[in-house]
Amino acid sequence: MGMTTTTTSYWDFLNSTNHATPYKLLKNGTMVPYDIIPDPVGPAGSIYSSISEMTNWLKFQIADTGYYNGVQIVSKKELDETRTPQINVTDPTESAMYGSEYGLGWFIHPEDENLPYYISHPGDSTDFHAQITIYPSQNLGIVILTNGGVYANNFRSILDSKFRQLLIGNEDFDPWPATKNALDAVWKPESPSPPLVGPTLNLTGYVGVYSNMVYGNITITSSNDTLICNYGTNNQAFNLEHFNGDVFNEPYNDFTFNFTDISNDKTNKVTVSLPDYTTYQSNSTSVFNRTNSSI
Repeated sequence: MGMTTTTTSYWDFLNSTNHATPYKLLKNGTMVPYDIIPDPVGPAGSIYSSISEMTNWLKFQIADTGYYNGVQIVSKKELDETRTPQINVTDPTESAMYGSEYGLGWFIHPEDENLPYYISHPGDSTDFHAQITIYPSQNLGIVILTNGGVYANNFRSILDSKFRQLLIGNEDFDPWPATKNALDAVWKPESPSPPLVGPTLNLTGYVGVYSNMVYGNITITSSNDTLICNYGTNNQAFNLEHFNGDVFNEPYNDFTFNFTDISNDKTNKVTVSLPDYTTYQSNSTSVFNRTNSSI
């Protein structure tokens, strides 16, 4: 389909002469480059393309024949199957956001009194965000690509909703100011509560390897009076900033580390603000237990 620079390899993407750098917005207002390296999770955020080449793909989808420029890519039957409901979305939050039915790579939105039938799919890596929406009866397809953290993520969704309202003639719809104000209220550094107190241990008391059955290991080391963490086998190091007592923040990924279970001048557990998917609904934090591994 003429998508000659589109790739599924992050490293090929980085080696391209013309590519966007992923950025992350920290709560202190700093925008920092961010290496997402999503190749290990494959289809979940591992396609890199451009607006011009995504336009080719939209034309193929809108044509609804399985052909592109006279060449058959897939059969019409196969293409139709991707847009046939396969799964009912029963979670009320996801259903309200994405639709009540899911096909093969598409959320399916049946026609109603206000909107024509359309299919859509959002996509996210850590800081790249995408939204694809196709209105077959209108011969219309929209691709939205944003970059830069939590504001970009929300703006992507708002813009998609704005286009949808324009389609039915509602030019006054603009939820972005209210959404931005809500983000402004929460996306900022937290103030310590209760009042700020120092760490209860020397930094060596926090140093060690902590393990979780889902996430694996987090390794805590120290250097120049600063705690440093590494996630799993990732060589990239992230500094921890002291917040209050035995609580530290990792601002790059916006994680909070709460060290607990202190004995013999060292902590034996750390609770991290990573979802615990071993429960339903998932807990908002996961516990990592100190291991006997040396570092």
